Amino acid sequence: MSLLRSLLVVVWIVACSQAFAAGDATLVERYRCQHFLLGTLGELSLETCTLDGQRMQIELAGDALGMMALLDGNRQQCYTSMIQYDSDGRVVTLSHRQSTHIDSRGRRIQYGWSTLFDEEGRVTARRHWGGEVVETRKFQIPANCYGDFLSVLYAFQHQDGPLRVAQEYRYPFFTLQGMGRIVVQVEGVESLERAASPGVLWRCRITSADGRLPGNSTSLTVWCDDQRRVVKAEAPFLWGLGKVVIQRISESS
Repeated sequence: MSLLRSLLVVVWIVACSQAFAAGDATLVERYRCQHFLLGTLGELSLETCTLDGQRMQIELAGDALGMMALLDGNRQQCYTSMIQYDSDGRVVTLSHRQSTHIDSRGRRIQYGWSTLFDEEGRVTARRHWGGEVVETRKFQIPANCYGDFLSVLYAFQHQDGPLRVAQEYRYPFFTLQGMGRIVVQVEGVESLERAASPGVLWRCRITSADGRLPGNSTSLTVWCDDQRRVVKAEAPFLWGLGKVVIQRISESS
């Protein structure tokens, strides 16, 4: 498992929550991830936009820096999802694509998966290698099931009602390894001292018992404000020997 992929476990949550809260305008956000075991940095950017007033597209892309780039070459990862609301106001995934690009020793390797979802719960997944489709799989998923991890985070960000301690949300979602479930539990409230005004942070623990979070992680922790915008996040790495944290760098629209 690449270190950058583990960094994306944390950044995905922070980036998605911040961007979706911003409204319909295109928003570009940049982040820096720090791994507190190897001192490796990852640079990431997120672009979110609304298409034709209904569909929403989000693209999260990252570059490995530091030790990771020395060991494995320049690694770039990109996740793109297209989602929309159905007639009942539920989040629906239309498509999702994950791709990896590695420049190592004078050669460029490209691989990944793309998935398409239809209204009948049918999923078509294609594995790509070097620009060619080398494998196709078919799946059937139950109704009201989220199509990917990004859709789950979007649903949590837009859940009705204020956050409360001990509150719990459960989300079934699709992965290439089978159906998974993500649980978000509000564990507590912590004070937040801001330059303009003080506030509170809601500490939420996100878990997947079968390791269905990105990077095969089973848990991570995020701190949200009252609007469910994620202020900070962290996740364990290498069985708890290290820790991944994120830092927001800039935002533009």
